[in-house]
Amino acid sequence: MSAGQMDQDMHQKTGRDVTMAGLNRIKHFFSPLRRFKSDERGTTAIEFGFVALPFFAFVFLIFESAMAFWAGQLLETGTELNGRLIRTGQVNSGGISNSDFTSMICDCAGVLLPQCTARLRLDVRTFPNFNSINDDDIRDGDGNLDETQLAFNTGSANDIVVVRAFYNWQLFTQFSSVASIELSSATIFVNEPFQGVAGNRTTSACQ
Repeated sequence: MSAGQMDQDMHQKTGRDVTMAGLNRIKHFFSPLRRFKSDERGTTAIEFGFVALPFFAFVFLIFESAMAFWAGQLLETGTELNGRLIRTGQVNSGGISNSDFTSMICDCAGVLLPQCTARLRLDVRTFPNFNSINDDDIRDGDGNLDETQLAFNTGSANDIVVVRAFYNWQLFTQFSSVASIELSSATIFVNEPFQGVAGNRTTSACQ
């Protein structure tokens, strides 16, 4: 083998060594990334972190929906039971006012209606017949409750009376601009033919 060939082989070998050394350095540089890619420890925690917020929000929404439904049922119970005091003339004879009757309904709901006496609105009025009953007189053009049109008229004997209660339920889980919903209940009856003093009850029918 001539000296030229030996020099050429030497240069090729040196070039290969330099190339291999460069590749080794590149592999060494990316080896932590390969280990990170293949390491699956903590994957479950990371995946749960992605779904935790919507999951708990959904759970809280279900819980609040159940609470609102329960509170609505108690509001209906309080309205119906205390409405009987109007029907029998006990509200008239007892001198019970709007605020008194509001407190009587709130006593039926307890802690499920926070700040009940401040948030609860009543409308008690008489109608000449059942066909004339509607809520147009207490709603504005957008269908919202117009508190300036609310009344408290328990009527006289044999009058048709409608008792309506409206509670402003503040939402804890808000997914939109809506911050509250309206819980409402109503009871319709004809006053009994009470005459004179029909009783003097001033406490809630739920007590």
